[in-house]
Amino acid sequence: MIEKIRFNNSIEINIFNNVSHLYTIASQLFIQEFNKGLCIVSGGNTPKSIYNIISKKTNVKTNRKILLADDRLVDENNILSNYKMLTESLDIEYFDGFPISYFKLLKSKGGPFLNSKIKKVLENNFLYSSFLGIGSDGHTASLFSENSNFNSKLNSFKVKNKFDNFDRYSLSYKSLMRSEQIVFLAVGISKNKPLQEFFNNNIDPDKYPFHKLASNHKNVKFYCDNEALKNIKL
Repeated sequence: MIEKIRFNNSIEINIFNNVSHLYTIASQLFIQEFNKGLCIVSGGNTPKSIYNIISKKTNVKTNRKILLADDRLVDENNILSNYKMLTESLDIEYFDGFPISYFKLLKSKGGPFLNSKIKKVLENNFLYSSFLGIGSDGHTASLFSENSNFNSKLNSFKVKNKFDNFDRYSLSYKSLMRSEQIVFLAVGISKNKPLQEFFNNNIDPDKYPFHKLASNHKNVKFYCDNEALKNIKL
């Protein structure tokens, strides 16, 4: 069962009492948007389950253009690599050069080249959808409270969090806001606090970076299970 709530003019909330059903319905939206053109996707367990469903479908067009919202700058064979997870879990036919391995291009060509490449991709393609996760701390992509870089004029940037032993590479707020729509995926009780603050109108992008995207974009969808929205009055 799905409960749809129109929170305001720009936000639609889709609530599922069954996580498997969420994955199935979300996969249909992913395919619909993939088939239109350029999309941004994220890492994590929830997207991985959706990618596995999509890989079994036959209605995904060929030559799809997919960008990662962010990645950990670790070797592509490392289990922490979003690039590794995406290419292994989302078994579709990609357009030549997609998805981009941020680790590989940074290592071989450097930061200015990679940022220029992403800039060209975004300028030469309409960006249909960004499918983003929400961390238990309220981060999205690699926009963390300590390193959100909301005012960056770059399309992408490298960042190092003090709690990580690796660097990260992320698309910027500016880039993500180019999307025709943003879809946030939130499953589990660990996502409850940042969602509760958002829907109670305690908007605090400095503490919960996803708040800035969700409150400023004009077309936002949430796909959540009951646990993520537990005790939140909508």
